[in-house]
Amino acid sequence: MAEVATAARWGFEGADRLARTVTSSPMQGTTLLNIAGVAELLQMKEDTVRTYHKRATRNRKEGKPRPGDFPAPDEVISGVPLWRPKTITTWVSNRPGRGAGGGRPWHRQGGQPSPGSGEGRPPEPPS
Repeated sequence: MAEVATAARWGFEGADRLARTVTSSPMQGTTLLNIAGVAELLQMKEDTVRTYHKRATRNRKEGKPRPGDFPAPDEVISGVPLWRPKTITTWVSNRPGRGAGGGRPWHRQGGQPSPGSGEGRPPEPPS
C-alpha cells in the first residue's frame, strides 16, 4: 500500500495502523479514510479533524477558501466524508506554517527593531 509508505515517510506513527482504519469505497481497490482514520494518521483528536473539516467546508461554501484549509473529501458515501491518504499527506506537506497570513510586524514604526529585542521580536518578559 503506497499510501502507508508515504505516510510513514512523513513520520506519521499511525501509518502502520492505517489498514485497520480505512473504508473501502464501491470502487474496487480504493483506500479511503474517515475522520477517525485521518485523526489517527495525523495523531490528532477526532474533534480537531472534524473542526478543520467543518471550517474548511464553511469557507468553501462562503466562497472564501483560505490557504491551508482542510481538503474537500475525495468521496462522500452515505453522508460520511472520506479522503485518500495521499490527499491528507499532500495537505500536511503544503500547509502554511504557524504565523502565516500576516498580522502586525514585530518591530516599531519606522522599521527599527525594539531595543533589546534581538531580531525584531519583542523582548522576553522578566523572570
